[in-house]
Amino acid sequence: MEILSHCINCSTAVSTTYCPTCGQKNPPKKISLMNLYTDFQSRVYGFDGMFPQTLRDLTIRPGKVALDYINGNRVKYVGPVGYFFVMLTIFILSLSVFKIDFYALSVASNPFGKTTTTPGQEAATQMVIKIFSENLRIFQFMLVPLTAIWLKVFFRKSGHSMLEMMVPAFYWYGHVEILAIMNVLLFYFTGFTANSISLPVNILYFGFACMSMFGKGAAPFIKGILVYLTSFFTFMLLNGIFVSVYIATSPELREMMKPK
Repeated sequence: MEILSHCINCSTAVSTTYCPTCGQKNPPKKISLMNLYTDFQSRVYGFDGMFPQTLRDLTIRPGKVALDYINGNRVKYVGPVGYFFVMLTIFILSLSVFKIDFYALSVASNPFGKTTTTPGQEAATQMVIKIFSENLRIFQFMLVPLTAIWLKVFFRKSGHSMLEMMVPAFYWYGHVEILAIMNVLLFYFTGFTANSISLPVNILYFGFACMSMFGKGAAPFIKGILVYLTSFFTFMLLNGIFVSVYIATSPELREMMKPK
């Protein structure tokens, strides 16, 4: 076979339209507006169209997205782990881009406002929240196996394994990050958050998602709400234990927490 050229990407001898080793176009196309648009659409805008479709379907039929992936359709949607971390990364980047302090956002999102009474206690709280913000991916990731456990408990008759139950947990927690991102934007422009609205929306979304995945009716909807609430309270309990242990092993924090 006649060799026409060598691949500009991997230097393999190429005699076809595409390199058999890496898939590079041969010869490469010249830069044009259409090339730039196509590259933007496939590389940034949506992973060859998967991201917008994943975003849309997780909004209107979240259970179907999870079931399709579990049943083996791995090219229709962005994978659950990838989607979860993409949305979480967008949230973290939004904090950085708008220069929003995570502690200030946390206080604004707390319906009770500041719960500390002394400057020392406030400084200690800031230190603990800083640890959370610096390890946000880890703490958010903890929610996934916890939720998978409770999904398995409430929907044990579905026949899905624990690992399969992590698929909807990744997808649904990734999707509700949209509200967290909107809260960042709202806080940046107004100084307030809509946390009192976003939390009930998250709860109802989980009920709707479980109804979409495990069958229509009131029972899956109510179980979905219970899955979210039990996962949330289990998560808060574990966080409380972590904070207590951290304070107990930190003389500096214990001193700061003492009433002056």
